[in-house]
Order: sequence, then C-alpha cells, then structure tokens
Amino acid sequence: MPGMDLDRDTWLVADGNDAPVAFGLVQGVHPEHSQDSFIRVHPGHLGRGIGGYVLDAVETRAKERAPASGRQAVLWASGTATDRAASALLSSRGFDVARHFWHMERELGEEPVPEPPPGITTRTFRRGQDERLAHALMEESFEMVGVRKPRRGRGIGTFLLRRAFADLARRGHRRARLNVDAGNETGATRLYERVGMRVRREFLVYEKRLER
Repeated sequence: MPGMDLDRDTWLVADGNDAPVAFGLVQGVHPEHSQDSFIRVHPGHLGRGIGGYVLDAVETRAKERAPASGRQAVLWASGTATDRAASALLSSRGFDVARHFWHMERELGEEPVPEPPPGITTRTFRRGQDERLAHALMEESFEMVGVRKPRRGRGIGTFLLRRAFADLARRGHRRARLNVDAGNETGATRLYERVGMRVRREFLVYEKRLER
C-alpha cells in the first residue's frame, strides 16, 4: 500500500516457540483523514489480552501517522457481527459502529447468457485504453458493479450481474460472492437479492476519532 512502512505499521505476535499467534496493521493513503486497521488473533490464543495489546499499538501508530494539520482523523476497525469479543474490545477502547457490510453469495448452475437491454452494447476491458474510464466509473458508482446515475433503472445492473454469473459458470465456478454496504442508498442490496444472492455473513466497521 502507498505510504506503508512495514517496520512501523505492521505487527506480528509470536509465542515462545516463535509460532505466529496474532497480527495487526494500519494503513491509509490519506492518514490526515482516515486510516484502516486490521487485527486478528489465533482462536487458540483468545482471552489473553493479545488483541488489546495489538489494538493499542495500532492506535498509537495511527496517531503518529496522522499529521498535525488541525483536522481530526478517524481510525477504522472491522469484524464480523457475531464476534462478540471483538465488539466488546473495540467498544471498551471508544470505537462505535459506523457501517454494516454484507457478504452475499449465490450458487451457480447452468446460467443462460442474457441479452443486453435495448440500446446497450457490451465489450471486454481494453488494456492501455480503458483505465481512466474504468477508474472514473468506479469512483462515481462506488462499487465493482456500478451503473452511472443517468443510466440507472434500465436493467443494466441486472444484466451485468447475470452476464457475470454466466461467465463464471462457464469457467467452472460454482458460486459467486460479493461484499456490499448494507446501507447502500442506490438500492444495490435489493438488486443483488433480486438476482438470487443471499446474505452469508455481516461485517461491522467500527470508527474512532483520533485524539492527538
């Protein structure tokens, strides 16, 4: 990741036999605004305070990475909705739930190749030509499957998903998965449900303002 210092922004916790039992990292392209953290502890070493130790180290480093610009940055952490230990730890450290994400999944079978909506044509990505266009589309639509606002409501999103299902099935895949913001305001979750995707698990994103 741009700007990551492996010696200062990552942690690996080992036991007496030098076997890894936990790790953590903090990163963010714009640390003056926000930073992401990711911490995991081996199930066999839970309840020993290791997660809290790594979280404290991550938060201390996040504060160091945030420049003293007068703007208050935030630190994010994530975990599954069923991980009560992580929720309790983060809450005790002043984190609040900020967003919910769904991991959705659909079994694939014999998927017919759909016809595009009227007036719509499709082609594959052209290396060296479409990078800027693809970046602009992703920035506007926010997700890996996105339709520009003026073109919504014409069945394009449904077509793209069904076409992706058909291509994945043709390549031998048996299921399709994606992650989506459960609070998405464009109706993405309803679209995914209409094409047969179902919520497999829920992830929570926690947020804490960094006090320097």
